[in-house]
Amino acid sequence: GVIPDTVADMTGLVYFKTAGNDFSKQPIPDLRKLTELREWSMKGNNLVGSLPEWIGTMESLKLLDLGFNGLTGSIPASMGELEGINFLLLNKNKLSGDVNTLSTLTRLHALSLEGNDFGGNANGICTAHKESSTGFATLQMFTADCYPTPDGSGPEVTCSCCTKCCMDGDDECSNKSWETNYDPEWEYGYVRPSYHFTLDNAPVVYSQKNAEENPIDSIHDTIP
Repeated sequence: GVIPDTVADMTGLVYFKTAGNDFSKQPIPDLRKLTELREWSMKGNNLVGSLPEWIGTMESLKLLDLGFNGLTGSIPASMGELEGINFLLLNKNKLSGDVNTLSTLTRLHALSLEGNDFGGNANGICTAHKESSTGFATLQMFTADCYPTPDGSGPEVTCSCCTKCCMDGDDECSNKSWETNYDPEWEYGYVRPSYHFTLDNAPVVYSQKNAEENPIDSIHDTIP
């Protein structure tokens, strides 16, 4: 089946996760009225079509995960207005165009763009984080198709600060799902003191690389 339109009437919703459900193909549901939404995960839900412009109005978002779908088109300019977002996962889609639309998102801790058809240079994102008041260290995970191709034509995306580089067309690279801990204390009201991205399901090579370069094995973000 599909996600019912009535979900959009739940205007007080702050947490929405349908990741892993095998819905029928459908575009991203119109949730623009859910202005309190902080976490939105629709990983692997057979979403098709483009990223809508209205996503940029979701100012409360801290986490957006639309990975492992069939989304096409470019990243809308409005997504650059999600200045408070910490985790953005758009990997394993069919998105294209320039990724530097996201260079204004200087509070990102994790950005996953691999497995798409992006092109050009992602260093605008790297530069923005180095020059931001929050400091470059905030971007702890950045994956993109920045590994050189076997034919010598160069990487699909040039990236000087990516923590993981995949090769265009390599479906095995970073093919594990990144998952958040997803059990809010619903009995006592919504409580999310921190996010936790674990490397337990990540590729072994990435886990080893991360262990060598970073003494911690997970990504956290504390919300005041």
